[in-house]
Amino acid sequence: MRPAVWAGRRRGGRHCHSAKALGVGTVLGERYEIVKLLEQGGMDAVYPAHDREREVALKVIRSDMAANPEILWRFKQELILAW
Repeated sequence: MRPAVWAGRRRGGRHCHSAKALGVGTVLGERYEIVKLLEQGGMDAVYPAHDREREVALKVIRSDMAANPEILWRFKQELILAW
């Protein structure tokens, strides 16, 4: 699975889902369909998901954490290392 990211904050005027709100079948960005919760930590949650023709892993940061620039930077660094 290739990693993808979804930050729980506003994008394009829409409120994105928080890590706690995602259930099986939830579709993010009209693209990623959640399969299940794989792991949840203090800062984020990881979900296997379907992305049209492939399987991906979505790492979703909690919306309250995304508001902190330092934590958001660390979150992005984790994603870069996972890629």
